[in-house]
Amino acid sequence: MANNRILLFSEGISFCHVVRPLVIGKWIKSLCDIDLVVATPANRVPFFAEEGFQTEVIQIADPREIYKRLSVGGPVYTVGDLEKYYRDDSILLDRIEPQVVIADFRFPLLQLSQHRSIPTIGITSASCHPSFDNSGSVPNCFLKPRLFPPALIDYADGTFLGRTVRRQILTQISRPYKEASRRHKLPVLESFFEYASQGDLCLLSDHPEVMSIKRLRQSDQYTGPLIWHRETPLPDGLSDTLIEASRVVYITVGTQDSMETGFVGPLARSLTSRGITTVISRGGRSFEISLKHEKLFVFNFLNESKLLPLVDLWIYHGSALSTYNGLAFGVPMISIPQQADQHFHSLALERLQVGEIVRPRELDVTRLVKLAMAFLEDNQIHDRSRLISDRLAGTELQQQAKNRIRSFLEEAGVSVR
Repeated sequence: MANNRILLFSEGISFCHVVRPLVIGKWIKSLCDIDLVVATPANRVPFFAEEGFQTEVIQIADPREIYKRLSVGGPVYTVGDLEKYYRDDSILLDRIEPQVVIADFRFPLLQLSQHRSIPTIGITSASCHPSFDNSGSVPNCFLKPRLFPPALIDYADGTFLGRTVRRQILTQISRPYKEASRRHKLPVLESFFEYASQGDLCLLSDHPEVMSIKRLRQSDQYTGPLIWHRETPLPDGLSDTLIEASRVVYITVGTQDSMETGFVGPLARSLTSRGITTVISRGGRSFEISLKHEKLFVFNFLNESKLLPLVDLWIYHGSALSTYNGLAFGVPMISIPQQADQHFHSLALERLQVGEIVRPRELDVTRLVKLAMAFLEDNQIHDRSRLISDRLAGTELQQQAKNRIRSFLEEAGVSVR
């Protein structure tokens, strides 16, 4: 007999996999009084504890190795990673005995739960959906050397050659999941995309205007942007300084080692020399900025829900979470995407005319500064950014998602308010 508990799993590889389940968890806490247990890595526990969640510490694969593989179009996990996950998740299910399982990017847990007839909710990105149009990703992200002109590579991507390369990469990244499923005598799914979008209810943590899917399944539900509005204040004096500044540029490089950081110092030097207030977040990474300047502010982490309303331009690493934060707060963005999903969200910026992509193979400080100055002086891009912010701020999509979750929990036998 299942206990009166919901298991919420946060893989925590990137901060995106913290915020998405955290926001969904807060929705669920507002819907019912059931015990909600969050399984997450030790370094992510404080974020959930801050919001009053009960936590259970789990082990995950080494994020550094994961991002190395992703940077060359390889699989997220190895067979060995997945084998360990199947073992650990089976033990976790035995111990928690959940009535419902909700998992962000934890494929073995979702498969094991379904095998045990436990109702499941998966949290994923639209770019991981089987019907998402993934054309345009392979050469743009994985061919970084300057061997060919970008326009030629873009053209090749739309040809038979480009489609063949994408199929080969999909076969490669899908292989570990299929093999691990076989070893545990569980259903072998068609590809990585089917593994990444599992769940009796599949929550797509995107907005259809930003990440459109050709064909939604009956189990799919868009959530709209998942923004974590934190109360943590900015460092002493920073808010007043930024309010008084005429122009503010924010620079981030992500919390993982996939993005090179050598450009950050020279970029900050060029911006501050032009009188532009520059804020840098290291994201917990160890690189140093030797420059000292009255208009330069360097931190490890910042509460972006407090910072972004004071920012005029964001130069960033292209992550989904950051993209939606920027769009939600109406900030124009220059994206330097490192992986395929980051590239897709960056393409949305160009389509919405609120940002531009600088591909890793084209990264050049002179170009970045030129783009930054043009964006800071372009009133139209700021007007469009505010317009998109207003459109994404509509609560209708989130209310639909909450209603869908409520109905799902009721059908699973959970008592809701």
